[in-house]
Amino acid sequence: MNRLNQPIIRQFNKDHTEAYLKVIQEAFKTVADALQMTKAIFPASGAFFDKNGFYRLLNKGAHMYGLYVMVDQSEVLAGCIAFSSKDGNMYKIMKLAILPDYRHLGYGSYLMAFIEDKILSLGGKVITLGMVSENQVLKSWYQAKGFEIIKTKAYKKTNYNICFMEKNLLEGQSLRSVDGMPTPSVYRCHNHESEALVCLLTHERERARLTNTGQLIKDVLPNSTEIFYWSRVEADQRFLDLLKDDLVYPVLVFPAYGEARKVIDPEALRVCSNKRLAFVILDGTWKEARKMLRKSPYLESLPYVALKDLEKTRYTLRRNKDIDHICTVEVAIELYKLLGKGEIVRELTQHFLHFLDTYHE
Repeated sequence: MNRLNQPIIRQFNKDHTEAYLKVIQEAFKTVADALQMTKAIFPASGAFFDKNGFYRLLNKGAHMYGLYVMVDQSEVLAGCIAFSSKDGNMYKIMKLAILPDYRHLGYGSYLMAFIEDKILSLGGKVITLGMVSENQVLKSWYQAKGFEIIKTKAYKKTNYNICFMEKNLLEGQSLRSVDGMPTPSVYRCHNHESEALVCLLTHERERARLTNTGQLIKDVLPNSTEIFYWSRVEADQRFLDLLKDDLVYPVLVFPAYGEARKVIDPEALRVCSNKRLAFVILDGTWKEARKMLRKSPYLESLPYVALKDLEKTRYTLRRNKDIDHICTVEVAIELYKLLGKGEIVRELTQHFLHFLDTYHE
């Protein structure tokens, strides 16, 4: 798992109320901004959570936990989660929040696993939650972890909907049905390992987009995917360290262009090196990817591979004038086709198609 360091989880201390509020507000703000939410329209968003709401939550019996990481020899509260008991068997989770700078490092999964173990130890069997249905990335993330959609309903007189989900901790499927009918089946990821490493160099704007597909690769290949963040101001030091690793052979995946550099025949990727092959994929819009390449001198010396004979993209969640280009997860699918990894190709493809379907629910 790609983490900054081993996190520490501690139960909420009232002395740290302001820190917890800040985490919740900042974490939910990226979604509120992406969905154009305001406090007047959607006051229930965590982006507008205040101290009064925080104490109401605790006074109703909720237990809050914080996830701390070490940064520059200091502990930083990077995420939090709350849960409360609905009855002896059922527990509700709330306010799962990870600060933007600490996302895609496995911390959300770490918190979820902690809470599931905690609830099981208390005799709980079912976890429930409610979330904004339009947040398709988070919804897919929960579904990949075994949650099923129970029902969806409109939020008051707005264009937003609330999605209610459940997970049976003992059987991995919902104990309920809707109107007497079984709940619809959902796609669940099966984790895979790969000799090749996928390195996503993600544009700073891409991390907050609900339509990002890079995380789908991380879902399927959690231990074979590294996510780094690209900024105009400063290069990700972890990425620079990876480029210097003698055990890794990084290859930039990018459409062919006229500049002189070492080009690798895609068919030769299977046997191109005795080092660990690391695919560097620029995760952003096509316009952003070109800018990232142009403004990143540390990418200049990398050999690159240009994928050929691509099928038309199935990604329709954004407008793109460059219809010949495929999205991030489709790039990974093509790469694993070249490597002859059929199971990974099928898993990535199914997860991608499920993501597209649920986005339009």
